[in-house]
Amino acid sequence: MPRRQILSSEEQERLLVIPDDEIILTRMCFLNEPDIALINKHRRPANRLGFAVLLCYLRGPGFIPDKSSAPHNGVVSRVASRLKLQPDLWPEYASREQTRWEHLTELYRYLELSPFSRSVMLPTY
Repeated sequence: MPRRQILSSEEQERLLVIPDDEIILTRMCFLNEPDIALINKHRRPANRLGFAVLLCYLRGPGFIPDKSSAPHNGVVSRVASRLKLQPDLWPEYASREQTRWEHLTELYRYLELSPFSRSVMLPTY
């Protein structure tokens, strides 16, 4: 049986787009001292930038850009500025899928998140 589509493609896109609003981008890209300490454990500049961008996406809208699309330029530039890195390091980070998965695993632990799966049962009320 085919899956039922609840939202149209247009509606899905509107939900997943990061607005260009300065206030929203500033809030989304805020990194506190524990965040910075965790980010700085990663040695390569591209890995620090990529890790931080994924952190901001998970904490902000709650999703990450898929591997075939680039994150919002405003997010990358703000995070890079905060970390004193160059925003053009993103493509270098995004080229290695294994690193991305390792970072996501670390971020899920740090943020105390767990991926949604069918095995997660909702409590009965």
